Amino acid sequence: MRIVNLRHYRGSYIYCGRRLRFHRDLGPLEASPVGNPFLAGQEGPIVNCLRLYREWLHERIAEGSPLILGLFRELTDQSVLACWCTDLEGDAIFAAPEVCHCQVLIKGWRWWKNQQEAGNGTQQQHESGGQGSSANT
Repeated sequence: MRIVNLRHYRGSYIYCGRRLRFHRDLGPLEASPVGNPFLAGQEGPIVNCLRLYREWLHERIAEGSPLILGLFRELTDQSVLACWCTDLEGDAIFAAPEVCHCQVLIKGWRWWKNQQEAGNGTQQQHESGGQGSSANT
């Protein structure tokens, strides 16, 4: 997976940012369901925004948000996530300190994907009344 900065990237990508009324090269961009609703400065330093985003994303995954889980189902290890923060790929995505909410998003997606592969997915728990399910039952 890769994170790209839209200020200079022009390939295919999944936009993960806030609504943008107009960009001279890209036109308008609709808000992504995984855009960070927490603003640096307003919520304090970026580390606070990323902590709040992590909590927000965790809640959305736990409640089985159709928007978040729908996007997660579309992601692959080759997906390119685009925002306005940084360019990262490979191990740099998992480096500390985090500088972009897309790093948090990728970590959340990997956790969710592992849960799906193990048969412990949010959707399976939701469909069985929150009791979880087992592929071996």
